[in-house]
Amino acid sequence: MMPVTRNERTRARRGDRTAAALLSVWLVAAVVTVFAWVSITVMSVLLAYIAGQGQWARAQKDAVRALERFAHTRAESDYQAFLGDIAVPLADRVGKLEMNTPMPDHHKVVDALLKGRIERDDIDGMVWMYHNFRHVPLFSDGIAFWNSGDQSILQLREIGSRLHALARSNSSPDAAVATLIGEIEAVDQQVTLAEDGFSRSLNKASHVTRNVLIFALTSSALLLLSVVTLFMRRSFTRGERLEHELRKSEKLAEVTLASIGDAVIRTDEAGQVTYCNEIAERMLGRQLAQMQRQPFDAICELRDEATGTRIAHGNECTRMQRMPAQDGSQPAYYIVRPDGSRVEVDYAATTLRDADGNAIGMVTVLYDVSAERNYAAQLLYQATHDELTDLLNRREFERRLTSVLAHGADGVAGYAVMFLDLDQFKIVNDTCGHAAGDELIRHVGATLRACLSEQDVLARLGGDEFGVVLPRCATADALRIAGRLCEAIAAIRMPWAERTLTSGVSIGLVNSCARLGSLKEVMKAADVACYMAKENGRNRVHLFSLDDQALSATNTQMEWVSRVKAALDEELLCLYAQRIDPVLSGTDGDAQRTHDTHIEVLLRMKDASGALVPPAGFVEAAERFNLMPAVDRWVIAHAFAALANGWHAARTWSINLSGASLVDEHLFDYIVAQQRCHGISFDRVCFEITETAAIVNLQKATALIGRLRALGCRFALDDFGTGMSSFEYLKHLHVDYLKIDGSFIQDILHSAPDRAIVQSINQVAHATGKRTIAEFADSSATIECLAEIGVDFVQGYGIGFPEPLEPLEAPGRERDALMA
Repeated sequence: MMPVTRNERTRARRGDRTAAALLSVWLVAAVVTVFAWVSITVMSVLLAYIAGQGQWARAQKDAVRALERFAHTRAESDYQAFLGDIAVPLADRVGKLEMNTPMPDHHKVVDALLKGRIERDDIDGMVWMYHNFRHVPLFSDGIAFWNSGDQSILQLREIGSRLHALARSNSSPDAAVATLIGEIEAVDQQVTLAEDGFSRSLNKASHVTRNVLIFALTSSALLLLSVVTLFMRRSFTRGERLEHELRKSEKLAEVTLASIGDAVIRTDEAGQVTYCNEIAERMLGRQLAQMQRQPFDAICELRDEATGTRIAHGNECTRMQRMPAQDGSQPAYYIVRPDGSRVEVDYAATTLRDADGNAIGMVTVLYDVSAERNYAAQLLYQATHDELTDLLNRREFERRLTSVLAHGADGVAGYAVMFLDLDQFKIVNDTCGHAAGDELIRHVGATLRACLSEQDVLARLGGDEFGVVLPRCATADALRIAGRLCEAIAAIRMPWAERTLTSGVSIGLVNSCARLGSLKEVMKAADVACYMAKENGRNRVHLFSLDDQALSATNTQMEWVSRVKAALDEELLCLYAQRIDPVLSGTDGDAQRTHDTHIEVLLRMKDASGALVPPAGFVEAAERFNLMPAVDRWVIAHAFAALANGWHAARTWSINLSGASLVDEHLFDYIVAQQRCHGISFDRVCFEITETAAIVNLQKATALIGRLRALGCRFALDDFGTGMSSFEYLKHLHVDYLKIDGSFIQDILHSAPDRAIVQSINQVAHATGKRTIAEFADSSATIECLAEIGVDFVQGYGIGFPEPLEPLEAPGRERDALMA
């Protein structure tokens, strides 16, 4: 065996070191390649999730619009459109639930996500990320918002089913439909919040992932450069025999850096460019030859997105400029190419140091985020703008108005706020269809925008309602602008099919908003002023004033409207009964009194504490704002239930019907349905209608009376004697009882004219086969007087106070609160 010489051992050691260095280079190159693949995969999947969220949100919004159209049109096609749109988020939910199972069925997941409008090429990556990262905080936050949105989608589907069932029942009251529409809008707001949260989570995950990957790629690249540099230094000391391996390593490093999806630029200690990959050449719009040995700032014009300030390239400034903004968001940057075009980027820069810690250069990595910011901008636009008109939506309008109020009216003129409501817009939808209505809304939005300046805030608040904020605008100027808007809308002539559509607008104007203080107060004042504009004839402007008594009264009644709606929703209404006794005497009278006892069912409302509220205020408001049909239906349903449950032994129960209910085409069907539901006999039911309401709606009142009397119901004409030509209408109204108005009874003991009027009414009633009931019989003397006249029944405190048909929550009763 030949002995190994010293030179051979030296060559062997050098060969081992060379092999070790090359192995290190290959290992680092492999790691960088893996990181590059992970970078592309993760960012692609995140973009797929963002695109999927856009499809989810678009389908949800389409479903809401289809369901709202169905609420107005009852068209089955609109309901089927709703089912088709809501199937998209429901399919995504099925896919998610399957992915949550211990052994998910991949084919089932793919099928569900395809139905959710996810691209097939994106599904495998999305499933992979969900399986591996669903418990990671950043991704799990987004999943939590997804789950919240799914719950709202299920609620929306259930509301749609209820609305569809209501429409198919052929008895869909406006109040019930309005309630369901309110629920739809509430669910839509919940879904919007979940969508925003999901979008923010994805964007945050994208930022964090990108920063981590940039750091990892940069670190790997630096490690590779360090290994190559070390290898080069050792190669120079070993001679020309290692020069080939050195060139090979350098080439490998360049190929590796070129494979990275980001722009990599290396500068020396003087700040001059020594290397950049092909991605950097394309991003900066320059060739490598143009950039070599040039200062970094000369070849890369990096600017701050928010301020436009140019970012200097250096150690300390780089570290400072990467710090988050005060609101926690990452700063945004862009570069300007030689041709003036922009590329939105994120970037990181790291200093290169030698073994002694001395700075020998810097590596800067630029990442193109144009696609991400474009997605974010689209989502932000969708969240703040109305899809139909491209105007601001209600949420953004209220946010900007809140900002205005927070800063205060620092100018002498203050600010002006307008609430605009199109006049008779429902007629357009009903006669020409919702497509025509949508086109008219777009036309109105464009017309309003053309009449306002750039600094004015214009938004579509919903339906046919718009809002305007005029900054620093005096009252006279605001009135002039509002008048100009009225004239512009009135001048619209929009051809549609063979018609020409026109419109008008009622405007409520609020000036000096700082006096009102809060967003809620300003919006409420503008709404009330708009209502007054409609009350005063429509197509006009009404200026809000704290001293306006009519407006104050309307405001009070509108507050009652909210309370009545809440009472209907929260079961704060209750029923009372007051006796109506026959005026008889002797043994036969006692027997007849037992057989022919009456009660009048009276409505009461409780406040939040359970105390009773007098009916005068809320009944007037309910009548003015068309809530009485819903209130009457509540009374009918609960009175029939109380009658069936035996809450009172009276033979006949009198239930009041408002004038609005007399013209309700579906009331008859509702009454019959309630009678069948509770199994009561119609011959125990008497409906009371006022003389004025019956005369105003004579034809429909006569028809309703005839149909219900044919079933066995009886009718009483309330407040008789107060209207004009009362006797004239008796021959047209086939009622069973006349209730003599209490104004004639109060002073009957001391007023001969009142006594004569009561006598004449009683005689005419008996002559036409009707029986009489005298109200306000508050004393035994009054009752005796009425008995002498021959009145058949009496009602009043002399007989009995109203009593609850069921126990009250609040202890005790106050007579003043129980007055009929």
